[in-house]
Amino acid sequence: MGRVLLPFDYYEPQSISDAIQLSRDSFGTYLAGGCTLVPALRRRERRDSCLISINKIEGLNEFYAHPKKGLTVGARVHAATLLPDIWAGKRFAALHEAIEQLYPPHIGNMGSIVGNLCSAIPYYDLPTAAMALNAEIHTTGLNGKRIIPLESFYLDTSKNALHDHELATHAFCPPPQPDSGSCFKKIYRSRRTTYDSHKINAAASIAFDQDRQKIQYARIVLGSWYFRPHRYQKAEDLLKNQVPSFDLFTEAASIVLEDLKPITDMEWVEKTRFAQAKVLLRDTIAQAASRAKSRQDPFEDASQIIQNTK
Repeated sequence: MGRVLLPFDYYEPQSISDAIQLSRDSFGTYLAGGCTLVPALRRRERRDSCLISINKIEGLNEFYAHPKKGLTVGARVHAATLLPDIWAGKRFAALHEAIEQLYPPHIGNMGSIVGNLCSAIPYYDLPTAAMALNAEIHTTGLNGKRIIPLESFYLDTSKNALHDHELATHAFCPPPQPDSGSCFKKIYRSRRTTYDSHKINAAASIAFDQDRQKIQYARIVLGSWYFRPHRYQKAEDLLKNQVPSFDLFTEAASIVLEDLKPITDMEWVEKTRFAQAKVLLRDTIAQAASRAKSRQDPFEDASQIIQNTK
């Protein structure tokens, strides 16, 4: 990590079109926060000879969070920027909690959310949380604009679905369903490494019916196990139209475990990881369901007050 950077060309375009043109002409790499790219350059894992900073492109440093319109985050928005926002915390809680738990602290202060999602690092937290919120990556490239669901965005370790010279301009999470809640949790017992087998993270999003008695919708995601976060639709289907209970959440976690494969050849490590994953998933689902059942939306409360005073 102490190695100096090798010489490289550096550009600061003023627009998205200029950035794409520079990328095509120089085969440069886009740079935002650099929390993944710069350490990789220092370790000689990458040998990029041209960096194209997007930090002077207007419009990419904005984010918008609203319970009825969704969450839009520009490619320059640092992760910690979302922490003081009330709507990001209440209606997109899974992503908010993942940002709160970023370590070391400079990752949240320097790293961008979009850059974190695009890095495709298996043990990163934000992809797991964002996938539970049905996030999308919006891009602009030589052939125009695209919208890529995060669920199909990851192709392999450190490899995403972006085309050559294509720039991810922002990420979008659709507005949450009524009477819904989400949660992110992780077990983290090791320092950051390329293959961090002592870390597990999970996220869930749950929505109830109008009577808040039965689960109407569920997304369950487990991360830091394979090269990308995975949804487990069999567990989600189990929860639908069911009255929430501790036993139900435990059964859903057990269904996820049936599809998990060991990632090391050490039996005692995998036994511990499987046990931890079951508890982590159960508690994540339970927390999301609890938030959905007890949700009180300040936006709706304010609207009701206005109507009552007319």
